[in-house]
Amino acid sequence: MAATIHNNVFDAALTVISGNGDEVLILSGAAADYTTATTNKLGAKASPGYDAIADGTSGRKLVLQAITNGSVTATGTATHFAITNGTDTVYVCQELSASQGVTSGNTFTLTACTIQLSDPTA
Repeated sequence: MAATIHNNVFDAALTVISGNGDEVLILSGAAADYTTATTNKLGAKASPGYDAIADGTSGRKLVLQAITNGSVTATGTATHFAITNGTDTVYVCQELSASQGVTSGNTFTLTACTIQLSDPTA
């Protein structure tokens, strides 16, 4: 039996991220909740940019635009990034393609990242 999910459902979920994802953090480890994200936080970028929600390779996608001027606030090894609302919610946490050492007082960059909600498979 084939399953389908309407694009409006995917778009609503992605709109929550783009409409409320006010901060991107670089982290020293994965974070499923905001408390862990703040514990693992090595740096932050407020007010990230997003491209318009669009068709993805399967389903729908939202692109977090590249970051060129994030602030590093602690020294350590960044292994993940998270999109948060800056107060109490982690919407997305993803492993970086390669870990990177960062030093407090410097800036960090991230390439653009696609958040993909894929169509269900039967």
